[in-house]
Amino acid sequence: MAGDLRLVGIKHPQELIGKDPYKLYNELCKLTGKKHDPCVIDVFLSVVAYMEGDDTKPWWEFTVGRKNMIENYSFGSMTISEKQYTSDLKIINGQVYPDWRRKTGHSITVDEVADILSAKPDYLIIGSGKFGLMKVSHELKVSGN
Repeated sequence: MAGDLRLVGIKHPQELIGKDPYKLYNELCKLTGKKHDPCVIDVFLSVVAYMEGDDTKPWWEFTVGRKNMIENYSFGSMTISEKQYTSDLKIINGQVYPDWRRKTGHSITVDEVADILSAKPDYLIIGSGKFGLMKVSHELKVSGN
């Protein structure tokens, strides 16, 4: 892996800080002219996280999070890790929670995402839906979470 990191321009471990592991992987594939095993992404996720101060974790602990990527979306359907979902859902720390029902129609409140916020994510991404009807409540916007 050290050779692959050098190939994508990483000469010293400190240079991994702030890097996007997915971009590193895509660059590696581009430079070598082949698609590498997706586990290489997990290795890149692991080393970047470590260099950014995360605890030491083996690369395979990053696999679940990588696999829970949204692959496809169309009205009424979302495909995540090759599994199709036909209801609203939440993804918390790489785990998919299907059949989520909002209490307030097309508005998301702090209470409805408390479980996500308690996981202390770096980002909270809320899809607007096919027709853009989903809104974030004022209380959630100003909550500081």
